[in-house]
Amino acid sequence: MTWTRAGFWRRLDALVVDFIVLAAVIQIAAFVLYPLTDGRLQAQGLIRMVSCQSLAAPPAGVAVPQEFASGPLKDCRVGLLGLEYGHYLEVEAQSSDEPWTKLLDRSGNAATVLSLDLLMLPLLMLWRAFADGRSAQTLGRRVAGLKVVTGEASAPGFGTALLRQLILWWPMLLGLPFDVRSPLSGSFELTGASFTVNITDILVLTMLVWFVIAIVMIARRQDPLHDRWVGTRVVTPEK
Repeated sequence: MTWTRAGFWRRLDALVVDFIVLAAVIQIAAFVLYPLTDGRLQAQGLIRMVSCQSLAAPPAGVAVPQEFASGPLKDCRVGLLGLEYGHYLEVEAQSSDEPWTKLLDRSGNAATVLSLDLLMLPLLMLWRAFADGRSAQTLGRRVAGLKVVTGEASAPGFGTALLRQLILWWPMLLGLPFDVRSPLSGSFELTGASFTVNITDILVLTMLVWFVIAIVMIARRQDPLHDRWVGTRVVTPEK
């Protein structure tokens, strides 16, 4: 069988399948862990129902940013089929397109809460590195008819496959602490005598540029940088 470089849409199909499978696993884990940890471990999930109630004041211990101080407060609970697995405070402001949110535990307290959704990217990387390194295919790649191979047309091994994932996703890994679902989240700025730079905006721009470069190279039937730098190729059977 002759193999040729895979195009963008096949690669995207494989990624979507892998993402959906792992997201389902995380959501099931949230069903179990949310009541066991009193809401300290929770998730938002891909398929969900959100129920919100108005609040007169924020919960004790929650400091609402000044620009949202006058906005309406909502206590929102996330669930599916009668099972609750997420809880957060939402505050809207007319001066901002996006509401401010704060994760709460099951009782509505501002405890240290971790969203399992933050594990999505690290787990996706580890799973794909393990599967690609061992058999050259994840479940999604198998469905899409793809393989990740080295120059010798063999599976790259876990180390090479993991390095490939790290190079591919590094901008998003840097952005995880800034996610609103993270206890470390926040908007960080560098301020000088005549400038202010928002670190979150820089990360978003870097992410967009990085992935646009990869998409353009794939569309031109070239190996993207994360494949070139580790000596791998994503291939599909030639018709």
